[in-house]
Amino acid sequence: LQFVQLLETFVGEDASLDISENLTSFFRRCYVETKEEKMSALEQVRQNASRVRRGLLLEALFQKWDSDGSGFLDLNEVDELLYTYKEGMEKESMKKAKLHIQFPQPRQGHEVRLSSKQFQKYIELVVSELRGNEDQVLESVVEFLMNALERSHIESLRNSARRKWLHQIQRAAETSGVSVEPVYAETFKALTQDAEAHGNKKISAHISLLEENELLPDRGNVLLRNVACTLDDAPFVLNRVLYRDMKGISFTVVDEGKPIHVPQVQHHGNIFFWNRSRCENNRNGSFLALPLQDAYMRIFGVIAVDTLKDPQEINIFLPHEIRFYQDSDYVLRNMMVTGYMGLTEIHTNPPTIFRKTCIFRDFLFKCTDSSEVVLASACGETHIVIPLRERTGEALGVIDFNIGRSRMLLYREYKDLQKMMKVVQAACYEILGEFSGETKKKYILEIENVGEVQRAGIIFFRIMLQELQESIRLLNSIDFVSLLIYDHKLLMEPKSFQDSSGQFQDFEANVNLVHDILMGVILFFHPELEFSSDFEDWDKCKLSSRSVETGLCQKGPEPERLLGQEEGKCNPGKDNHTPQGIFGSGSM
Repeated sequence: LQFVQLLETFVGEDASLDISENLTSFFRRCYVETKEEKMSALEQVRQNASRVRRGLLLEALFQKWDSDGSGFLDLNEVDELLYTYKEGMEKESMKKAKLHIQFPQPRQGHEVRLSSKQFQKYIELVVSELRGNEDQVLESVVEFLMNALERSHIESLRNSARRKWLHQIQRAAETSGVSVEPVYAETFKALTQDAEAHGNKKISAHISLLEENELLPDRGNVLLRNVACTLDDAPFVLNRVLYRDMKGISFTVVDEGKPIHVPQVQHHGNIFFWNRSRCENNRNGSFLALPLQDAYMRIFGVIAVDTLKDPQEINIFLPHEIRFYQDSDYVLRNMMVTGYMGLTEIHTNPPTIFRKTCIFRDFLFKCTDSSEVVLASACGETHIVIPLRERTGEALGVIDFNIGRSRMLLYREYKDLQKMMKVVQAACYEILGEFSGETKKKYILEIENVGEVQRAGIIFFRIMLQELQESIRLLNSIDFVSLLIYDHKLLMEPKSFQDSSGQFQDFEANVNLVHDILMGVILFFHPELEFSSDFEDWDKCKLSSRSVETGLCQKGPEPERLLGQEEGKCNPGKDNHTPQGIFGSGSM
């Protein structure tokens, strides 16, 4: 598909059939593989097939082990069974695998839980520590674990149904833009269906999220707001607020990070009933409150389930039900993020386009299908559609650049676009890795602590700053002085470009571009100049650029490049070409 799109882009949309046929014939006639290329390709195919087979085997093992369909496995449980392989003879070798993997950091007193990817990586590392052919050892380990994990027929049916419901929640999260309402609806649907099918219960449920308590801070610095609930309970529950000084166990769940199960609420004494019209004699049932956690195990809310509407007088939640409810917040992590204090920020719903109703924008969907750049024409205008990729390489979105009626970009414009997309993709990889827990957060600039949504934009500018910093380090002393002392208004006389008017236009554009970059960097370090009259006067503004290079070098990505570093390392110049020497010489 990517090769076909490449050829389509090469010949253009208006090319005749003869041109396409000639190009195809040319490739068939002239393309010849060398022996080395053929052997390399065969080896690559073999490695790819082996990797795919490994992935399928380990995914099947994970699905079988994940009996509750939660999407996670307890590391202690995995190790307990894994260490019995060959009657424990390989236990010590297997333990070495933990030296090469970084597990998610659990809350104190909690177990480490592995996602499917983390589980697969862990098993592959374990296998690499064992003697023998890796493929054969992997098959032997997987076969051993599969046989040790035999489930009953009832468990298999239950697991299959739960995976289907969880997939529907995940599907809602992936196709609803960034709106949480469809995800809430599918979550409650899964909970009620599971309760009816596997617990013979009629349940009510609601989700409450932490918010900063700005109106009544004397009742606690945070509150829990009910943002979603099962339909019948909406008049009593939706948008209601629970404060710390009120009855209830929800804040205990938030503080301890553990689920609390109350088998008989009528005998507990500290349960808050949202429906005050329910008489005390009719308050029989079980109540379960579970913490909602992000990838860093920070609590951002509570999901509560009860059986008060169930006609049975005693109907407690079984362990397998509690585990299923506890892990149902996994997809919610991808729909909302938590700030530095654990408070939630819910995304608003952007405009949505659908493939069937937007036939003139099908090139956007082609870009997501292939995860490759697509050049298309619509309504006489040229579009360059670039995929924004997941860490796996799959497209998670696209950026559509409309360049008007131009057929292509100039070389300089193309390089600028390429650099911008490199920065955007780097920021995207960093954010995705942090949210999944695969990579550790790096707070480089102090302003990155303001919150996750704001930080996403800040990371983009931080990476731009790092790129600029690296470019500054490539300058020698003469380049740096020349860059800062030039007068952007003092253009060369147009008559010197008589033979090429385009050359003069390019020169003028480049001069203005350098000026704009310098002014932007100065404004970054001196935002107070934005509304100053001096900012329009380059001669005066030069005086403010005294701290530009020093500031850039002090805001490096590594700790050793932060404040306190020797400034001479930021500029490769010698003698009096340090920042102080340059500025002190009056060159500015």
